[in-house]
Amino acid sequence: MRMPGQHTLSQQSSKSEVAPAVYVGNISEKCSDEFIQKILNECGEVASWKRIKGGNGKFPCFGFCTFTDLEGTLRALRILHEFHLGDKKLTVKAEEKTRDELRKNAIENRKKQGKQELKLKPDELPADEDDLKKDEDIRLKILHWMETDHKELFSFTEDGEISDEAKKARAHEGKSDRHASSSSSGNHKKDDYKRNRHRRSRTRSKDRNARRSRSKESPRSK
Repeated sequence: MRMPGQHTLSQQSSKSEVAPAVYVGNISEKCSDEFIQKILNECGEVASWKRIKGGNGKFPCFGFCTFTDLEGTLRALRILHEFHLGDKKLTVKAEEKTRDELRKNAIENRKKQGKQELKLKPDELPADEDDLKKDEDIRLKILHWMETDHKELFSFTEDGEISDEAKKARAHEGKSDRHASSSSSGNHKKDDYKRNRHRRSRTRSKDRNARRSRSKESPRSK
């Protein structure tokens, strides 16, 4: 019997190669295993998710995820590492050797596809404008799920970049409820809000990746 989100061998064999597993740790007890699998599948097609219950019937605070392709692995590393879930930040990482191989393979794949070469900082994961846009779309989608269906996770996200989004999103929803029967001009404002929100989120995504790269290079991180 396979777990939800885990695919059969025949489904896996249709892919040329299964990407290396990544460690997913520091999972809050407030977060269900089903929701973890849901956000992992949003990053890419999951080949396997290994998280075994202990003798007390509870899941440990970590697991190992294998994606069917390189893109899903890289996206999970970019989006979910240090992502707030409940009262904790997720830790999503691969071993240094595996990370270097992922980076090298991604660069080679870009060349084969005829894409423009990226100027990357040491240890920075390859991502062009299209990748960053999709990353942020997925990130906002996860935040929306948290806000609408998993408020116990959303309410504990206290870092500035997310709490600002929470306040604005909730304020906007309150206005929408009060003006549900308003004219179409309200819809235009809503569209403008979404575009501005998306633009700010993409900027934060770039800044966040830059900070992570600098922390890798700083003497304190060694």
